[in-house]
Amino acid sequence: MLGDYAGVLTHPVVPSAHSPGHRSAGQERVAATPQSDASRLPVSRGVGSPSSSQGGTPCGQHARRGLTSRNGYEALRNVTRQPDHGYGGTVKRGAPKNQLTLGASSVRGGNMATEVFLSVGRTYTDEQERFVSALEAQLRAVALVPRTVGRSDFSSSAPLKRIAEVLDECHGTVVVAFERTRADVVVDRPGSPSEARHVGVRLPTVWNQIEASMSYAKHLPLLVIVQHGLKDEGLLESRYDWYVQWVDLNEKALGSVEFQGVLSDWRKRVGVHATSTGGAAPNLTPDDLTLQQILGALTVRQAWVGGGAIVTALGAVATIAYRLGAGA
Repeated sequence: MLGDYAGVLTHPVVPSAHSPGHRSAGQERVAATPQSDASRLPVSRGVGSPSSSQGGTPCGQHARRGLTSRNGYEALRNVTRQPDHGYGGTVKRGAPKNQLTLGASSVRGGNMATEVFLSVGRTYTDEQERFVSALEAQLRAVALVPRTVGRSDFSSSAPLKRIAEVLDECHGTVVVAFERTRADVVVDRPGSPSEARHVGVRLPTVWNQIEASMSYAKHLPLLVIVQHGLKDEGLLESRYDWYVQWVDLNEKALGSVEFQGVLSDWRKRVGVHATSTGGAAPNLTPDDLTLQQILGALTVRQAWVGGGAIVTALGAVATIAYRLGAGA
């Protein structure tokens, strides 16, 4: 999710060199409240757009990067045209001619890829961006299309509403939690007999918790990847219905035997969800359909034409019957 939570902290984390307002030394003070909805809206501009990122997103130039996996499989995400972004419609610039995006589905050479939700905060270091990009490439390599509000999907509506809409179109969720907030000292349960002080607490964006909760409520298979050193709390803990993969924020971690095994198992569950929810619709013939299903599939124009034909046929039958009766 593009919008990130900012907690109360004073920390020495130094932003990357390409960040706006980069300082080589000193400490950074962050506000104590979650950012407003307006601050969660995308501020970066995609690759190939008329202008580059203008503040707010240190790694904005990465936000619309097309990736090609090692085995050559490519998948496109739908690009929602924004008035000020200048995206080039539904055919991605530089993509093969047979590779299009149609609505929420990715098509390459006639093959459909399954869509999954990627819950990840805005990247603010090169290390984070490389890790997320490598993960996206691995997902595409197994015919999955990652979707992230603020990274691949954009909307003028409220963030939570757009997240819910995207989740309804996906068949699984990957949660990637990396450090967003660092507090030198945290006091837990202050003023109580059980007060405790913790040093060097590292937290991810709160949107990881929100999007993981929404995914679980929608019964989507969850794959949770957490950076070593983060505080394990909420849905990032290992005691729930899913396995939490703790990793170093390095692309090599994605190639480990353990990660590949977890990814393969989760991929199977995504396929089961897609099939059970109609993601892979069975081939039906008219003999398999009920009258109610056939009538329900008619458009207004088809219904009028069909109704007119029935009325005409009934009128013809009535006329013939009348004439036969009169002749008798």
